[in-house]
Amino acid sequence: MKTSSITFIIWIIFVVLIITGHCSAQEISFSGWGSAGYLIHKDNLQNGSNQETYFQGKFLTDIKLNEKIEAYLDLRGNSADNSVTFKEFSAKLRLFEYLKFRIGQTKKPFSYQYLMQREKLITVNRSLLVEKIGELGYGGRSVSIVAYYNYNKAKPDLPISYYLSIYKNNSPYSGIVTRLEYYIDDEISLGGNFQIQFKGGDDKITTHGLGADIEINTMNSNLVMEFFLVQDPVEGLIRKALGKSANVYIAGGTLTSAHRFHLDSEVIKILEPLIMLSYMIPDINRTDRNTIQVLAGMNVYIHEDVRFRFNADLRLTKNITNKKYSTGESLGIIEFQIRF
Repeated sequence: MKTSSITFIIWIIFVVLIITGHCSAQEISFSGWGSAGYLIHKDNLQNGSNQETYFQGKFLTDIKLNEKIEAYLDLRGNSADNSVTFKEFSAKLRLFEYLKFRIGQTKKPFSYQYLMQREKLITVNRSLLVEKIGELGYGGRSVSIVAYYNYNKAKPDLPISYYLSIYKNNSPYSGIVTRLEYYIDDEISLGGNFQIQFKGGDDKITTHGLGADIEINTMNSNLVMEFFLVQDPVEGLIRKALGKSANVYIAGGTLTSAHRFHLDSEVIKILEPLIMLSYMIPDINRTDRNTIQVLAGMNVYIHEDVRFRFNADLRLTKNITNKKYSTGESLGIIEFQIRF
């Protein structure tokens, strides 16, 4: 079946379900966050300065139509263009106890970091590795239909979460993403991903991606390790045009750890030191070209939903132009964030 047909069927299903839900909203709730920050780059920017300020925010509307149907509208704004972007529209359908559906412009369930909402990340940004593979389609949002179930601690008889997503971008790309998480107990979970991605048009290519992760999450500590092996569709097409093999694979891993110290203070409630280590090889056949990311930081909470975030992000890169490690992309970040 053509991907355009799949997209059309998805929207037909959604419209039918909304109509059968009588379109009468019973409950509306709002959530989101706002933040303002200050970046210090290692090298000067195009304007000759190495300093940059920013602000951004999210406003999420959750519309509960009935016990089985909810709709979500996600608006984002930032200082880069002083505009508001319609980031996501999706609907959640609770049709069965262990099977739910999400339809619309929604996240691809690839990797722990992409499934985690940005406002809940320990670091200000996701790792450089996860952002890189996300730009290649292993992450981000697309018009999708997702079948899933999230582990419920109140129902330990099924200690898993699963996701099956069929998506189509506003481009020649489409694909299937699967994810399975197994909970050893309430504090330790194992996750795995597989994705197949198709590019149509004149330059066709099929690529694959694998991911695995482990999370250890206690009341005051969090440790996450992620590993990836994904095929690069962009570099693959370049190699293919040159008559070479299109099988170009990116490999890497990320470790993130943080611990909360609760203080008996009227001003500072929690100190949360953190560290993130990441390693990426853009082509597994050229291990001499790689990127190492070492990020150290501190989150300072003056309220559970109000915090200052400090990140010192050191990036060491070897590529075709840098035989020795370059630190040109390194930066420091100071951010103030409020969640609501």
